[in-house]
Parts: sequence; structure tokens; C-alpha cells
Amino acid sequence: MLQHETAGDPARLRAALAGLRRYQGHDRAPRPPEMPVIARIGRAAIRDYGGDGPPALFVPSLINPPHVLDLAEGRSLLRWLATQGVRPLLLDWGTPAPEAVSYTHLDVYKRQGQGTPPASARPRPSPKPRR
Repeated sequence: MLQHETAGDPARLRAALAGLRRYQGHDRAPRPPEMPVIARIGRAAIRDYGGDGPPALFVPSLINPPHVLDLAEGRSLLRWLATQGVRPLLLDWGTPAPEAVSYTHLDVYKRQGQGTPPASARPRPSPKPRR
């Protein structure tokens, strides 16, 4: 993408690379401590963020680490929800095996020892666009 967007413009490429270096070198706040695991199947775990309300399970995509919803002190959707009458639970997929690079959510589900998921949990085809 960077090559495509900066093709033929060396100054723009230099500026983009300089911005990328600044982004990568930026100091980030330390992550909050991981919350307790209340269930585990294989590499996957459910983490409990507390709260007094009804439970709500959050499932980050397979390409994101679980802390995407719990970035830092004061920047955590899950910790905030726990103060708002919800009991957030986070599915932590765990560290994937090297062969898992091409797995889909369905593959992960099957490999967690659950067999084939019920129809309600299977991906549905995208609706066809209206014309």
C-alpha cells in the first residue's frame, strides 16, 4: 500500500516512512494487568472484568490481540462497561499455533474441541446488495 500511495514521489515516501518511525517509537502507556480467567478450553480463555450487571461476551477478531478492548488505564472499554451496569467477559483466543495463520473463526471453534458449532454460531453469507 505504501508503495502504491507514494509511487513516483520520493518526498512523500520519505515523509510516510518518517511518520511510521515516529508512530512505532511512540511511548505507550503500560497495559493494565490481565483480568482473571474464569473458563478455559485449549488455548482460549474467558476473562472476567467484573461488574454487577448482566454478562456480555466480547469476542475480538482473530487478527487483534485481546487487549484491543483493554488498552490502558483510562482507555479500556471493558473496564468502563464494568462500572456501567454490565459484567464484561472477554474471549482471549490465546497465542495461536504457527499453523493457525490461515484459520477462520469456524476453524478455531472446531479446533477448540467443540466439534461443529450450532447453525446460529456459523458465519452467514453477506446479503446481496440491492440494485
